[in-house]
Amino acid sequence: MSFQVFSQKGTSDSIVVMPKSTVIKIVKDLERYDLCKQESLIKDSIILDYKTVVFLKDSTITKYKEKEVSYNKELFFMNQIDSTRILQLDNLNGQIKDYKKQRNISAAVSVALLILSIFL
Repeated sequence: MSFQVFSQKGTSDSIVVMPKSTVIKIVKDLERYDLCKQESLIKDSIILDYKTVVFLKDSTITKYKEKEVSYNKELFFMNQIDSTRILQLDNLNGQIKDYKKQRNISAAVSVALLILSIFL
């Protein structure tokens, strides 16, 4: 058994006779092409979705990196301020020690003079 099919315009006859097995193979190939085309479109859509997700994640990562740089700068300046304040506190503590020494010496001299005045 054979089927009559229409050929392309390039042939001289408009009807070509083909065996049934060839026609079945042609139909299967056309169906596979349609399925492959749909599968390709679906995969392209999935790839586009993944690219969108990757872009969003990349932009989020970029924002966090920018924030990290900003926080590191702030931390650096805060550490500089802290070190300056620590130096100021050390200086003030040194001054306090000096004042305490002067006070202790003054108190000792006052007590010694008081004791001397009592015994004299």
